[in-house]
Amino acid sequence: RFHFIAQVFVVQNMSILSSLTMAEAVWILMLGCLWAQAAAQQHLYLSEKAIASNDAVTKILLERTLAGFLTVQPGVRAINGLLATSNATVNSCQSQCLQEARCISFNHISSNICELNTWNSRYLLQPNPTSTYYFRNLSRNTSAVVQAVQEQLQAPLRNVSLSEGIFHTAFEANRRYLQLYNSDDLLFWFRKRHGDAHPPGRSWGWDYGSVDMPSGLKGSAAGCFLMGSGGLLRWANDSQLQANLDAVVAGIAACQDDNGYIMAFPPNETDCQENPNYVTSWITHGLLAAHASGNSQALTLLRQHFDWFNSNPQLPLFLPPLGGPEVKDGPFPNKHQPQFQQGHLIYIIYQGIIHNTRLARSPVGQQQDVDVAEQLYKEDWWLSQLIARNLTAIWKRTYYPHNYLITAAEAYMDLYLITGNTTYLAAIDGFYDMFHSHWLHVGGSMAIKEWKLYPPGSYYLDTTGEDPHASNVHSTGETCGSSFWIKLSQRLHAIRPDNETYAAEIERSLINAVISQIPPTGYGIRQFALLHKVKMIASNVSTCCEGQATRILGSLPEYLYSLAVNEQGIRVNMYAASCIDFSLQGQIVHLCTTTNWPADPQVTMSIMTLARPATTTVWLRVPAWLAGDTLNVTVEDQNGLSSFQGTPGSYLALSRAWQQASNISFTLAMKLKLHYYTGLTQIEGCDRYALTYGPVLLAAIGPFDEALDSILIRAANVTAISTWLAQTSSLEYHVIGSSVKFVPYYTIQEELFEVYPCFVQ
Repeated sequence: RFHFIAQVFVVQNMSILSSLTMAEAVWILMLGCLWAQAAAQQHLYLSEKAIASNDAVTKILLERTLAGFLTVQPGVRAINGLLATSNATVNSCQSQCLQEARCISFNHISSNICELNTWNSRYLLQPNPTSTYYFRNLSRNTSAVVQAVQEQLQAPLRNVSLSEGIFHTAFEANRRYLQLYNSDDLLFWFRKRHGDAHPPGRSWGWDYGSVDMPSGLKGSAAGCFLMGSGGLLRWANDSQLQANLDAVVAGIAACQDDNGYIMAFPPNETDCQENPNYVTSWITHGLLAAHASGNSQALTLLRQHFDWFNSNPQLPLFLPPLGGPEVKDGPFPNKHQPQFQQGHLIYIIYQGIIHNTRLARSPVGQQQDVDVAEQLYKEDWWLSQLIARNLTAIWKRTYYPHNYLITAAEAYMDLYLITGNTTYLAAIDGFYDMFHSHWLHVGGSMAIKEWKLYPPGSYYLDTTGEDPHASNVHSTGETCGSSFWIKLSQRLHAIRPDNETYAAEIERSLINAVISQIPPTGYGIRQFALLHKVKMIASNVSTCCEGQATRILGSLPEYLYSLAVNEQGIRVNMYAASCIDFSLQGQIVHLCTTTNWPADPQVTMSIMTLARPATTTVWLRVPAWLAGDTLNVTVEDQNGLSSFQGTPGSYLALSRAWQQASNISFTLAMKLKLHYYTGLTQIEGCDRYALTYGPVLLAAIGPFDEALDSILIRAANVTAISTWLAQTSSLEYHVIGSSVKFVPYYTIQEELFEVYPCFVQ
């Protein structure tokens, strides 16, 4: 403070600046000396009117020196968080706030009116020419997070390799997709904000466009790339991706402000648009993925940024609404309208909580990350409604019901693990049950999206790839929602390892709603897993769905296996041609799965490397979709053959002293299953059915009836499948007496198709 005031004194007496007014001199000094630290960090508003006289300048300088307060905003008043009002000077008001634990800020109005403010869900900053707003420098708990609940399973972070099959094909397509990115493009807005007027590269895609106002989601493309490449590099070497990832992280570091701020959007946009939640979450996911891949800078950048974020003067504006579903029948209000410019600007449905909880559970997590999440993002009314399984809490919640609600459930899962508060878990269970029963399509894709109402069980099918954003249709099957669902299911499986349902959800969502979204060429990723007529054209503009799909595809190997804590064994969750190395009793075990599933039901698992016999458990998932009442498993080793039986919908535990060259063999027999359509996109005179083969969603291809807007199939008895459908190959069927075929949905690229064709007798 003395140094700053001294500079002002010098300027007053420097003849070289004698032509400047006092106001101009101070203005220049404040820009030069404090802009990076104060304006960027603290969203400082100073206008020419505020420094119109020497007295005003002196007043601002003195107010800035108030101990214990982060910022001054002349002409601004906080309302609706009122704690107390008194007649007091600035210094007296300051003392009152510091003595009151609940006080987070104060307004000094006119000459002697003091208003103390506290946390309130309708906190609002409004212009007031006679008021000055002071935000308290809140003390944050920087102690390390101590997790109250420990998972029973851990996802492998490395040492899983894929061989030929649908998972490997998708993994390699994702590699080609990520190789399309250029580090200069990804860093464009970071460098622009940092002061480079003409940075190399280009602004493109969702970093700069009509996605959000005023212009784009700056930095989201970097988050997209880091999520995907950081995941992929855990399993595979790729010098191009590694160089790009390191360049992006280093570039973000080079543009970091002295206060720790790292985002590509200006700090004064922290309390508006989707930047503080969408982009911040993506950069958080991306840097955590970069750290997992071996980058040494990523975690430090995150910690320093959230040290800034957790003490941001705009935090009161992030508070949730008072509670209750408020959307009735639509149309929905624009989020930029005045009634939404107060309180909960950072809505949890747009990822506004998960950045803090994910960081909290990282190696650099601190209690302050948890405190901010619980103070500013926890919605008690919503938790209670989820526990009560009130469906309106999902499809009519303020202000845009959306599949992004899943990210809030993920964050609440983090908070349960950190705090041990079972209220969170009860709410998650309610959410999961309701969402699973009412807003998932037959193949596991999303049946709810923002902008329109999606009643429970509506399952709209009116969207096509020809115009998926048309105003008269209900967009469905959003890929990023399926990615979130996979992550939430994985988290629940980690605390309930014997619940096969979670692994089943991951499997069907992966195959039908994520792998299906990337063409083998990898030239792009589709935004929606549409179930009617034609798929979307794959894009490469860092859409929301590209980012979350590349994140899942980059981490794909970790869903095949789970490791029991304390080296107690391994669980096989999905069956794909792959190998895994894991630690067991002081040695590394090399376990390989050989299969061409789902095209071929035969599976063999072999323990290839084991220096000495080791007693442990291998849990085999016995899928609920299995044909037959049991799974017959044979284990062969030096002692001969042993037989075991597993029940569909469970895990079969094989506990024994394993030896090198032990082989496990079984057949995953699948069956066809019809699913009657009960949703709202009905066709008069038709019954609509979908068909699955095990977890694989099938789709009809053939002549498209434009009058019906569907594919027509004639069958006297639809439920007697064998009377109208014959198998052509392992995964292909044809309609008897017709040119219509059923093929896996994930294989369809440009063909006309129908997941729920029209059946008539």
